[in-house]
Amino acid sequence: MTGIVTPSTGPPLAGQGHPPGVDLQRPIEPGSGTPGCVKLFLGCALGCGALALIACLIGALFAWWLVRPGKQYPTAAVVPPDVAGAFHVGDLGADPGVVALLDHLLRETQRLDGSRPDWYRQLEPMRWAGGSPSVGLRLLLPREATLSLEVVPGEQPVLVAALNPRGLVRVLRMIVGAATEESRIRRHRGHQIVPFRQGGGMALVDGTVLLTDREQSLESAIDRLLDGGGDRAIATDAAPAGGPWDLSGAVSDRGAVGDLLAGAGGDVTPFAGAHRAALGFDVVSHQTLRGAVVVDCDARDAADRVAQGLRERMADRAAALAAAGGELRGAVRAMGSRVEVEWQAQGIDRALVEWLRLQQEDADENEPTGHP
Repeated sequence: MTGIVTPSTGPPLAGQGHPPGVDLQRPIEPGSGTPGCVKLFLGCALGCGALALIACLIGALFAWWLVRPGKQYPTAAVVPPDVAGAFHVGDLGADPGVVALLDHLLRETQRLDGSRPDWYRQLEPMRWAGGSPSVGLRLLLPREATLSLEVVPGEQPVLVAALNPRGLVRVLRMIVGAATEESRIRRHRGHQIVPFRQGGGMALVDGTVLLTDREQSLESAIDRLLDGGGDRAIATDAAPAGGPWDLSGAVSDRGAVGDLLAGAGGDVTPFAGAHRAALGFDVVSHQTLRGAVVVDCDARDAADRVAQGLRERMADRAAALAAAGGELRGAVRAMGSRVEVEWQAQGIDRALVEWLRLQQEDADENEPTGHP
């Protein structure tokens, strides 16, 4: 009869004992099973990992510090009490229309760049599919800006602009410092003033940037910025109805009003009777722009002349835009001594792409071939 064999819990049988010299009851000494070289390797790896982590954290903090604009001031403070006009600009980097327009222009610029191989240009839409190509560029756009036309006796109104960029102000400060001779940089209340060789200048007031076409105006602009003066309502409350606008404001200097309504190089004669103009401008999308203008005139007959001049100018702009593949529509209404204008431009993307293409062709034609 076969029996059932069960494991024995007693002492080992003869021939099944432990190897000589082995004591299973003896505890294992800590570290006796890890070679010294392994411990050294693990220690070095942990130390290098910790150093790499610290270096990454320091690099990230430095990049964060470098990108952030730093302390910024309300830009409307640069508007003096005696002002010929002022305009306010909103946060362009967060405006959907401005972002769409920038993205479209960047994509088209890369597509028109003939120096890139075809296979690279074909891959670019996939590279941009995950995000906006203008992310880095938008750091240079203003979070807020104010443009002021200052009255200077015996001179044309002086333009002073205050901008609060979304970032990279410290990078700009480094570039300006490296590109400008130290002897040309002066300071006012502890802030740098950098004159331009062609006239005008720039000042960096912490994270706010000041620009002007008359260097002597920077000191008073810095004072107003630091002392918290200015009147934001001059630029914002004067905007025409129908906002919000990306840019809005008003001009009350007769000469500046004529120049504004006539455009660069235009005839200012029809606008001689206008003494104030308020305008608003908005980028709706990468295809559409819209705006409004309200002109106050001396009398009804002056308003009729201004309205006729604006109709002629709108017709000229509509023809130019149509030639580039766009369309401009608008209405000009004279009501007593006031003229109101509303306009909308479509196909801006096609017009700008056509302009970019022509610029690229001119650059290619003027590029040296390298042959004698």
